[in-house]
Amino acid sequence: MDKLDSLLAETSIKYKIEYRDDLPSKLGGLCQGSTILLNSRKSRQEQLQNLAEEVAHQESTVGDILDQKNLQDVKQENKARGLAYERLVNLNDLIALQQYATNEFELADLLDVTPKFLNKAIEHYRIKRGNIFTYKGMLINLTNGIQILSA
Repeated sequence: MDKLDSLLAETSIKYKIEYRDDLPSKLGGLCQGSTILLNSRKSRQEQLQNLAEEVAHQESTVGDILDQKNLQDVKQENKARGLAYERLVNLNDLIALQQYATNEFELADLLDVTPKFLNKAIEHYRIKRGNIFTYKGMLINLTNGIQILSA
């Protein structure tokens, strides 16, 4: 069972998940009430990323934020994306898997996300925690790539 299957099993208890091939190509997922629509034409990694974000929207977003014309909608969108980054690229996994990767492409593969998603998650952590921070006895340096050392 990969990460997508695990997340589907976890979330399908609370939400109905539907794969659709009629969603616009740029749209990976969408919430309609308690149903999460996923674009079936996306890769499994992209479906995982989109499902994580749509679950975050279900749990944190209020109202219709599709328009993105006001600051509150943008804030809610950013919050849901941040929750998805933290779910799929959590610091525990980053610490555990980083030693097995020689570059960010391999690390993304180990985390079962796209390199683009990994880079956005790292940027999220830079904004949230700073370029250099400690976590569970580890010094994490995100200034230029990812360096993790014992603190």
